[in-house]
Amino acid sequence: MSAPARRAIQINGYGPPEVMQLTESVPAAPAPGQALVAVRAIGVNYMDLSTRQGYNPMLQLPATLGVEGAGVIEALGEDVADLRVGQRVAWYYVPGSYTSLLLAPAQALVPVPDQVDDDTAASVLMQGLAAQHLAGLAQIPA
Repeated sequence: MSAPARRAIQINGYGPPEVMQLTESVPAAPAPGQALVAVRAIGVNYMDLSTRQGYNPMLQLPATLGVEGAGVIEALGEDVADLRVGQRVAWYYVPGSYTSLLLAPAQALVPVPDQVDDDTAASVLMQGLAAQHLAGLAQIPA
């Protein structure tokens, strides 16, 4: 039985939404400390838009967009003890999240409680960190 294809939204150049292309590839097996996650939901952020438009000079092309999402662990690399196959997880700032199968550092994955739906889990971490950061800035004395 062959592995399912990995589908991803990739850019080969910068510009309007039309530069985004759907690609397919064979997913790699997770390396030590990584998890392979079947993505169920992704967040779309201003960071993604500015990256697509070329405002992220550190990005090497071609590149898969996206940095946050939620899904289910499909496989684990060696040395991952605190997660399990079949577990629902979410993440923030894992570049390349616009994909159907994501290789992510296990340390970046957060277990998702059953009462939290995938769409909420995919969007809350990055937005929560932004709110925390901005609230912290508001407390800095002038």
